Amino acid sequence: MKKVFSACVLFLTVIVAVAGVYTPDNLPVAGNTTRVCNPDGLLHASTVDSLDAMLLALDRKQVQCLVVVIKNIEGDNPYEFAIGVGRKYGIGGQKSQGIVVVLATDDRSYQIVTGDGMEKFLPDAICKRIENREMLPWLKRGEWDEAMLSTIRAIKGVVEKEPELMERYADDESDDDVFKVIGIFILFMLIGISVIAVCVVLAEKKCAHCGKYKLKITNRKTYKDVNGRRHIQTTYTCSHCHKVTVKDRVEHNDENEGFGGGVFPGGMIMGGGHRMGGGSGGFGSFGGGSFGGGGAGGRF
Repeated sequence: MKKVFSACVLFLTVIVAVAGVYTPDNLPVAGNTTRVCNPDGLLHASTVDSLDAMLLALDRKQVQCLVVVIKNIEGDNPYEFAIGVGRKYGIGGQKSQGIVVVLATDDRSYQIVTGDGMEKFLPDAICKRIENREMLPWLKRGEWDEAMLSTIRAIKGVVEKEPELMERYADDESDDDVFKVIGIFILFMLIGISVIAVCVVLAEKKCAHCGKYKLKITNRKTYKDVNGRRHIQTTYTCSHCHKVTVKDRVEHNDENEGFGGGVFPGGMIMGGGHRMGGGSGGFGSFGGGSFGGGGAGGRF
């Protein structure tokens, strides 16, 4: 019975792989002599050779990189898939200087994930700029070969600190859309708070009799009512019509009232890349260490 069950599992795994739907476990990486995983034949053989040459050059810089080009990812989550592949094959070694570049053509998704040790070479913002400038234009035209060649060429150039590429990506903030949106949101929030504060101040000074903003405090006292609540009674005199206005406000001291738990409910955290540890196994010259860090991704 166990043999039949194992055979069924193996059969289903093969069917899934043939159908072009992959997980880190059924991805045909082990035993390959190339650093490009191209099981669906989406890249030409000449492209694979060119990519391998660049990836081998990166390896000489102690940076291990695996390129995965497939049709579909099971669950359609390119980030989790890339992390899973990196951890399964220990890409980056003990120094966690690894990179996994994933393209799922039918899912229309892409992802660059870097190990913790790659932060000094490829911070998240640089990964995003490379994707936007080198990968996306080709992906939108269905040119998988050019998309991968251009992306790996840029990654290699940045890692090797080619002056032209370093200048091109280091100070280019035009693609940092997320940070722009956050900045605009904060600006509008500050403007809104300022407007509310001004309205409160003006309302405090408006005379109910003549409508002028000429109220001035002439007396203020505190007292408790029969229920023990503390009141603040303020007397205003209008410098325009000289009428007197009295405002009474109940002061709430209940510590359980109001808001709590920070600005973002549920402990929402905003930041750069993800940090994941683990890692095991090895493949070819890959092996050992943990994998997981930052990077960027998206859809086309």
